[in-house]
Amino acid sequence: MSKKQLIILISALVVLLIFTLLNIFITQEKTDESFIKINEEETAAEISNQFQSSCIERGTWLGGENNECEIEGSIYPHGTWTRIEEMKESCLEYGGEFYSGPKFMCKINDEFYYDKNWIRASIIPSMAIMCEADGGIWLEDYKECEGLSIDWCINAEMAFEEVKGLTFNECASACRHNPAAEMCTMQCVPVCTLNL
Repeated sequence: MSKKQLIILISALVVLLIFTLLNIFITQEKTDESFIKINEEETAAEISNQFQSSCIERGTWLGGENNECEIEGSIYPHGTWTRIEEMKESCLEYGGEFYSGPKFMCKINDEFYYDKNWIRASIIPSMAIMCEADGGIWLEDYKECEGLSIDWCINAEMAFEEVKGLTFNECASACRHNPAAEMCTMQCVPVCTLNL
């Protein structure tokens, strides 16, 4: 075999080797893609089964690509009905009446509170009693205790652990709730406000 024939043979073997490796690589990549697709489909089916089991305990399984469940006439996608139950339990725990819909509402003391604000609102009756017992003036419409110190406001926040939303203003206007007032006395009114 001549040197030229040897070079041609080696070149042909190198080309054959390259094509073989490319074929192996492409086949492996296709196998990986189909494996990933199968895994995604299995995961989606598993999630759908979990949603279905959870839904059937509470309502009617509608399924579909959004994994929908109908409960008491409302349709909820992707397991959101479990959040409704949590919200409902929380509302009832604070003595309210629960309403579901686009936003979760809880009616406490004839007022509606949204998205778990009822946890903070539930302390209003106790805070009003505490304010008046300590010599303050409770303004129900504004959820404010007037006339007491910053120490009272801090103690009120510590007394009601579920509430971290009291604001103290040591120099609020005496006319802050009456913007149409023509005359207002120039005095500071200390106010502790429950922010809802």
